This record gives sequence, C-alpha cells and structure tokens, in this order.
Amino acid sequence: MPLSVEYADLSLAQQLLERQGTDHLPEMRRFLAQWCSMLPVIEGTGLILSAFLQYNVAANTAGYAALLLLQEVHEGAANHMKQTLNAYIDADQRIHNALSMASQMVGGSPLPYHAPALPTLETAKYGASSFYRGEDESIGQSIAEGMIEAGLYTGQLAWRLGERSAKALSGNRSISESQDASSYLKEPEKPKAEMSDIRWSAGMILSSVDWLIEQVTGTSFINDVIAKYVGGDWRDRKSVV
Repeated sequence: MPLSVEYADLSLAQQLLERQGTDHLPEMRRFLAQWCSMLPVIEGTGLILSAFLQYNVAANTAGYAALLLLQEVHEGAANHMKQTLNAYIDADQRIHNALSMASQMVGGSPLPYHAPALPTLETAKYGASSFYRGEDESIGQSIAEGMIEAGLYTGQLAWRLGERSAKALSGNRSISESQDASSYLKEPEKPKAEMSDIRWSAGMILSSVDWLIEQVTGTSFINDVIAKYVGGDWRDRKSVV
C-alpha cells in the first residue's frame, strides 16, 4: 500500500519557493542596488539631498540585507522540501518493493512500481499592466490611463472573486503563483511632461520669467542653479531615490 502523500502539492510548493528564491528576490536585490541608492554622489546631488545620503545608505543596506536573508530562507526551504519529497518517493518505492516480494512469496503477481507524476508550476496568472511603467506622462494622459486601468480592474474584480470563492469551496486547492513580483520592477525614467519639471512648481510668473531666461541664455536659473546645487536636481536623481 503506497504512502498517502500529496506529491503534486508538495512539488508545486517546492517549485514556488524555489522561484521566489532564485528569480524574484535576486531581481529585487538587483533593482534595489541599481535604482534605490544615491551612491555614487555626483554633481547635481545638492545640499538637501546630500544631507539625506547617510540615511539612504543605511536604508539601502538594511533593505539589501533583508532581501538577501529572504532569498536564503526561500532557497533553503525549497531545498529541504525537495529532499523531503524525494524521501517520501524513496520510502514509497521501498514499501512497494517489500510488498511485491511478499506477494511473490505466496504466488502473487505484483504490479510494477510507478513513480508519481509531478506537475510543473505554471507562470504567474497576473502581473504589472501595460500602464505600469517608470516615467510620468502628461496630466491628461495619466488621468486617461488611470481611468482605463480602473475600468479593466473593475471588470476583472467580479471574475477574480468568483474564482477565489470557487477555489475556497473546492476540494482541489492546488498551489499556484498569483502575481509576478518581478514584473513590477520597472526602470525609473525622467518625467516627460513639462508640468512635472521643477520650474513649473515655482508659480506661473517666476516659471515664465525663468523659461524666458533659459531661451536667451540656455540656462534655467531655477533648475540649473537653485535646484541643482541647493535642493538637488530631482529630474536626474528621481531615478535613484
């Protein structure tokens, strides 16, 4: 008599842990190191941003260490679960062989052993939408895309609730990956819209005068002098803070 073990669920759980540990968490660490650090300090960091440098380094270091720990935990759990799964399969085969020998001794014809068929974990059902990206569009385009995305989510909400309810009430509660975490790690980009520029936050009169000065001299006093050397050039630093 074979062991009563849910091999499919064990295998899927092991694959899910392994995917988190070998795919998603390393990608999060890479993203954190590349886009969430103010180092190295470059021209345009400014006095204000420079004052927060030590806090950024501390937060970045702590976050990186936490993600590394999570990665090790997931990888370790996946390896132990794989060993457990193999141990169950080996024990199942040994029991089958012992029963087969006993059956042959009394003249029986035992059936051959068949190893359990292990399923393959499918790709995540959901991920970042096409509207989820790094750059800031114009205000009108952002509102339009937000309305479209809200409509799509609302349309899928009833279906998702029905799916989860059916799975909760079903006897088959197989393991699957719901969200692709790595799909949300989009490379930050500078704002495209003029209204996102620092200059236009200074008021219509000052920003208009500064725009005129830039057209004549090629230098924006607000963006290239005050913001860059005092507050920090957020247009460039936005990608890394």
